[in-house]
Amino acid sequence: MPSGKVLVIDSDSDIDELVRAVLTDAGYEITILTEMLPDAIAAVVGRVEPDAILLDGEDPSGFGSSWEHAAAIAKRERQIAVMMFSAHGEDLAEARADVSERTKAARLAGVIPKPFDLDELLDTVARAVSASEPFDTSAEADAERTRTLVTQLERIGARDARGSTRREWVTFRTPRERVIQV
Repeated sequence: MPSGKVLVIDSDSDIDELVRAVLTDAGYEITILTEMLPDAIAAVVGRVEPDAILLDGEDPSGFGSSWEHAAAIAKRERQIAVMMFSAHGEDLAEARADVSERTKAARLAGVIPKPFDLDELLDTVARAVSASEPFDTSAEADAERTRTLVTQLERIGARDARGSTRREWVTFRTPRERVIQV
């Protein structure tokens, strides 16, 4: 039975619940995000650390495009497979051709048309999950991520940066003396 974490980003709750039921039944742990705001996506991806993301091809929020969201995820240090989920024939054809600048930047692991074929959905998700780099949840990996975060924050001017010993968490002062936790 498959396993892995899949983040579904789609504003259509009917689709979300159908996909949740199908993928949960197949053995995946599912998280749903209905907001397609860049900060919300980044926060949930960072918190959940999914093995794959099923991203709606249409972004009704007006804050960027799904292509831009996929490209931002592709820039992360840990690679997460992103699949485009769309009802738009032109976007599907462009994604499958993988020749445009935005498809290259998005580095899509798969394309699933809406309405979807159940077997195609399951096969595409299985390939995407198996292609992702697993997230290391060990204490050593957490400590390394925290050290890296402290170094990055200090590089951009943070002072008194103190990392947590339990999680990837840092408290620091900005050059303007604001205390921030991330």
